[in-house]
Amino acid sequence: MPVLFGGENYLYIELELANSWKQGLGYGLGGVGCAAIVQSAIKGKGIVWDFKAQEFNFFRNCKDFNEFIADKYPEGVQDCEGHQSDMLKVRETVEKVM
Repeated sequence: MPVLFGGENYLYIELELANSWKQGLGYGLGGVGCAAIVQSAIKGKGIVWDFKAQEFNFFRNCKDFNEFIADKYPEGVQDCEGHQSDMLKVRETVEKVM
């Protein structure tokens, strides 16, 4: 289910974006494992439309989110132990800077 909210500065949405390389590998292999590889290539990602800058910010991973939020709300920077952000914390933090 997409999450969507906005404020004076930003519009935020989450979409299922696919890793096309990983999907291609899954389709190329075929068989029973194919569906699992293809499905694991789809992950919910955060996207912010910045009204002032007239640009999109895609949070493909934790580093992308941290680069976006660091100067706006330093307390919202996440510890990137893995490659993915904690999406619940992303939502909470983005709501604070809306």
